[in-house]
Amino acid sequence: MALNVITAATEDPVTYQELKASHLRVTGSEDDAYIDALIKAATRRTEIETGMSLITRTLRLTLDEFPCGRVIQLEKPPLLAVASVKYLDTAGVLQILNPSLYTVDIRSSPGRVIL
Repeated sequence: MALNVITAATEDPVTYQELKASHLRVTGSEDDAYIDALIKAATRRTEIETGMSLITRTLRLTLDEFPCGRVIQLEKPPLLAVASVKYLDTAGVLQILNPSLYTVDIRSSPGRVIL
């Protein structure tokens, strides 16, 4: 099983402007890059500790085979959507599974694809 980032997050859960305006007593801009780096480090650490995503990104889960229970759990909640389910057929050709053959459960944590 491999979980890879396809599209990285484009923004942080909080900006340095928001922090400066509401929590920090910083008025100049000389520390902006440092504050931004701290936000990124705190975001990464929190995501590692909680196993959750704080920012939106696109991930690809690769499995060696369909699961026996026909339920694929998608780590890094919350799940917002599933773009597609692809698989290699017996001839080794990549196929897209018809969306009518699976259900996406975004309410569970972690989210699930039910085949």
